[in-house]
Amino acid sequence: MLLYKKLIAAMPFHDKACGFICGKNELMNWPKHDLFQLYHDTKPLYKEMSHFIPEINNEYIKQSVTIGAANLYHAISHSYIYGNNNALSLMKLLKGTFYILQAKHRLETGNYVKSRTELSTKLSGLDKEIIDLSNNRKMLACKSNIEIDQCYSILINWCQNILHTYQ
Repeated sequence: MLLYKKLIAAMPFHDKACGFICGKNELMNWPKHDLFQLYHDTKPLYKEMSHFIPEINNEYIKQSVTIGAANLYHAISHSYIYGNNNALSLMKLLKGTFYILQAKHRLETGNYVKSRTELSTKLSGLDKEIIDLSNNRKMLACKSNIEIDQCYSILINWCQNILHTYQ
């Protein structure tokens, strides 16, 4: 890692560098539920990801969806009950819904959608409401406390639905 750090530091625009660094053995033992997003969001510079990770099956994707929803549910509950700035917290929490929706859509349709905009056109019902809320989350700063509470309720209901459906 130190060698990589020094290499990046010597490059022009080093402050713009970003990337995931991992050894082959670590990647081979990576938590299976996290491989779906890692596979789709990482552009390998050496070989293909399929050389280093097992096939991503629907069980792994299902785990990704349920673990994501469970973690979000926990964060939402904590933020709502104990937080001071619910609008700001909600904006941050909504950002992560995109990744859950990507995995959920792939699980339900077999298709992976990379962009928020395209995913928004593919969803309906509560999923569509969540992606739209996520895509427009900055508007929450202008909402009343009652409207923020309603958004929290919608997000909690969405997480509950996922947990009940996929467990």
